[in-house]
Amino acid sequence: SIAIYNTAMPSLCQIDVGQVEAALYFKIRGYASYLDASHISSFMKERHADCCYPQVIFDLLECQKMDSTFMGLMASLACSGEDSGKVSVARCSSEAYRCLDDLGLTQIIMVSEKGEDPRASFHALTCQDDQSEAETVIRRGHETLSKISEANKKRFEGVIRALEQEQTKKTGRSS
Repeated sequence: SIAIYNTAMPSLCQIDVGQVEAALYFKIRGYASYLDASHISSFMKERHADCCYPQVIFDLLECQKMDSTFMGLMASLACSGEDSGKVSVARCSSEAYRCLDDLGLTQIIMVSEKGEDPRASFHALTCQDDQSEAETVIRRGHETLSKISEANKKRFEGVIRALEQEQTKKTGRSS
């Protein structure tokens, strides 16, 4: 069995969250990984379970790197609704921009130099690790990235296949 995720691994990222009206801001500092994607997804489900996601803005100025699952979460949010501009990036480090551009996210997510709304009050995002949520975010993120381009489809077909095999093993055990 391939260990694709390990929720016991500590996050290398600091995430601060703030909200102004319908805009939800995430300030990302450090290395954003699948663990952080899972935390953001859980947070959004808890806070916005009864309504559509608000406008989501990622501040990536202090983001040094992102893994494919984190970018897959961003892509999933961007592709999840009909609202154009639902997900955007405000302030982006050159390394974070390279990561986004490499997987084609700059084609579906607006990147601007504009910062967060000065009315936003930020606090640290804290969530419990949820392995089921992590598995869902990893699978959905890579499936979404695969739809962006043929190169991504080839790049992530092994990851998706491994996730499907692992899910089949779990389903087989429980029946």
